Amino acid sequence: MLSLRRTKQLLLLLLVSGTFALLYYNIVVFHLSPGVSTRLSPHRDLNSFSYQQTSARNSPRTAILIFTQMRSGSSFLGELFNQHPDVFYVYEPLWALKNYPNKTHNVSDAEQIRLLQGVLTCDFKNLVDVMPFYLNNKTFGAPTKSRVILKLCRSFKKLTRNDLIPGLMRCPIPKELVAEVLGRACSARRFTVVKTIRLANISVLQAIARETGLDLRILHLVRDPRATIASRLALRHHRKDNVTTFFDDGIDDSEVGGLCESIMWNLKNVTTSSCLRERYTLLRFEDLAAAPVEQMRRLYKSVDVPLHKAVYRWVRVNTNTSDSNRAPFSTRRRSKERTGGWRSALSFAQVEMIQKKCRQTMALLGYRLLRSSKELVDTSVDLYSSSVMMQI
Repeated sequence: MLSLRRTKQLLLLLLVSGTFALLYYNIVVFHLSPGVSTRLSPHRDLNSFSYQQTSARNSPRTAILIFTQMRSGSSFLGELFNQHPDVFYVYEPLWALKNYPNKTHNVSDAEQIRLLQGVLTCDFKNLVDVMPFYLNNKTFGAPTKSRVILKLCRSFKKLTRNDLIPGLMRCPIPKELVAEVLGRACSARRFTVVKTIRLANISVLQAIARETGLDLRILHLVRDPRATIASRLALRHHRKDNVTTFFDDGIDDSEVGGLCESIMWNLKNVTTSSCLRERYTLLRFEDLAAAPVEQMRRLYKSVDVPLHKAVYRWVRVNTNTSDSNRAPFSTRRRSKERTGGWRSALSFAQVEMIQKKCRQTMALLGYRLLRSSKELVDTSVDLYSSSVMMQI
């Protein structure tokens, strides 16, 4: 017969174990489903969760890939989806392939397809090596870029009291649970959105579209090459104070050429592929910045995603701010001012060089050329034709 002390110890152990199991169940089920109460009322909440899973199986999952290049405004565009409560948003997952320790993973088309396919379909079983690195790298800070993932990481921090452990993990989801936890969080939402500047060849998306059964949508974000190059120069000067012009900076003509050639090459790939063409929308950053609410409505309609008041609220707060935050990856801005800042940052000689390299690309996308230094500083000269948001 057990002693009274031993009995109390066993009861305490059972109580602690049961509490841990209940908390874990709350995280991996209730926390993951938007609109489902997080109060522990198992019958109502579990039924809601099951219904969402069943509904998702009855129709193809909508997955959206934001395809663009560095300093084209994709962080801002990504936030338009990240703020939607029914979206599982993933920021730059391909970063993990290039930066994985000891170059264990390469960045071949096959590896990129494997990773993107897993994320877009909510199937993380084959990504259990890459995702913990992606979630916990202190330099990149992936969890802070996604509202859903950040909530998951914070929940596990509270559960494990990881903040008391030296060598803090940013996202202490146990490696053996990563696939299940991310998969459930993703599946509990109707839409997956991935933003990437690290996919060079848009054609690799054909394999994902054909093999997964996804309702895959591609948003190709472009920006005036003059603005993109000026923004990259600003990024390089990030640690210098009050840098407003880059007149003395040498601009790498191979970088400019590569930027515009890549845009043209991928546009050509889309036009020659019916698989991509029917899923494709082209969007100029300048149009989005000039009329964010109008373009947001058109954008959501083009990908068949219902708008949500949370997205409207975020746009209202983040496109009319006088915030002086000049962080290079900030999404807070006065939208209309973002389209012409490069005109005071670049010299006319620099602008001429960019225009010479990118003449064909700029003509195709509706960016007008400047012909003099006087035109460069005359903001009454409109450089953008009417909106080119379109499906090719």
